Amino acid sequence: MMPGHPRYQPDWLKYLFGYDNYAKWLISVEIAILEALCEVGFIPRERAILFTKRVKDRLLNGITTTEMDRQERGDKSAGIKGTNHDIEALKRTSEPLLPEKLWGDFHFAATSWDIIGTAISLIFKKAYWEVIRPQINAWGDALADRAECYANQVILGRTHGQPANPITVGHWLSYILGRLITIREHLDQFSSELVGKFSGPVGAGNALIAFGLDPPDDVQRRVMEKLNLAVPLISTQIPPPEPLSRYLRELGELSGVLDQFATDIRLLYIPEIGEVGVATLDFDPATTTGSSAMPHKRNPIGPENATGMHMIVSAMLTVLPSLSVSWLQRDLSGSCVMRFLPIIPICVSYTLNEMIKTTKRLDINAEKAQRNLDQQDDIILSELFQLALRRHGYTGNAHQLTNKLVETAKQNGHSLFETFSALATGEDDPSFTQTWSNIKNNQRLYIALRHPRLYTGNSTKNALTISARWRAAK
Repeated sequence: MMPGHPRYQPDWLKYLFGYDNYAKWLISVEIAILEALCEVGFIPRERAILFTKRVKDRLLNGITTTEMDRQERGDKSAGIKGTNHDIEALKRTSEPLLPEKLWGDFHFAATSWDIIGTAISLIFKKAYWEVIRPQINAWGDALADRAECYANQVILGRTHGQPANPITVGHWLSYILGRLITIREHLDQFSSELVGKFSGPVGAGNALIAFGLDPPDDVQRRVMEKLNLAVPLISTQIPPPEPLSRYLRELGELSGVLDQFATDIRLLYIPEIGEVGVATLDFDPATTTGSSAMPHKRNPIGPENATGMHMIVSAMLTVLPSLSVSWLQRDLSGSCVMRFLPIIPICVSYTLNEMIKTTKRLDINAEKAQRNLDQQDDIILSELFQLALRRHGYTGNAHQLTNKLVETAKQNGHSLFETFSALATGEDDPSFTQTWSNIKNNQRLYIALRHPRLYTGNSTKNALTISARWRAAK
């Protein structure tokens, strides 16, 4: 069991965030501290040699969070009086697995948050590099594949949900991919900045110095190197909160991009638009339905869940500012909050898995895309028409005139080009007539005005360029 609803718990993260595995990561920190104390000679050789790989493996594999809880809360049936403290319970649970001569060295000079705060950073960093980053790579590869496949597939661009300039499917997908490139760069950086600590109850290494481990930063550095975590500039009882906050916020940005893609899919899947085909959602029409009442329905469940997951992630991110503040050197108000933070990477990883599948199956209905584009005729070139007037000498208000002719074209059922041509044959506006003649002499512009499907700007190049950059950056 991990934080969050059991329905949305990816099995591949349970080794990190599964409740009974939490103790393993606490023990990993305790082991790193013991190893560092052995290396600097603080633990004499006759005791250090007892800390063998076999002992370490027993610790890592022999303690569960459930047993730790039993020691903390007590078990009357077994005659166990609880410690009422989680790390004291961890120490008690560890002792039977350690040589007795090492009992006094276990958790030496550490405070509970040296262990917990460091373990949290360790788990989150592993979650990124071992799970989420490979998922990001898989999703990016799928986006690049589809962007290249559909680099030339023209569709109607839309702003505010209304028809706009034509683009290509590749351009749409490369926008998502471009955002992913930047987010991955930031996550690489922010995950590398996650910090742990080994500096005692107030962060000053008091006990370490008192026992001759001066400077205490040397031992702390050794511990963090073993765990592949950054060393903080300074700590209180807790490590500085900003590195974890930046990392989680960037996961929130990733969640937003996933939701952007999912929302686009949902909109393009609406039957009235229909540019995304049902194959994208991997439905078997013979066995699958989207409704208990209406067998014909095929709901975009995966993309809808992606949007819902982003709602959860966004809500969880609102607690981060409160973790920036603690009473003096530390209070307990943020402790329970930290236990829920894994919901963020869990939701993100779940959504990545869903969107990888959706992207690989992405099916564009070219016929419906063509029909939607044709229905707009050349009205969607109004930008180009009014800019052509301004560029080629029209002295009136080009925007206002184009807007008026758009309405005339709609009312008469004519194309915008035909409507402009008809106006040019009159004698009411000599400036317009001459301008229209100048426009027709600009062959490149004239062709674009006659063929809306060609007015896609840099869409194809964007698809290929961004995809190539993604592949080069891996």
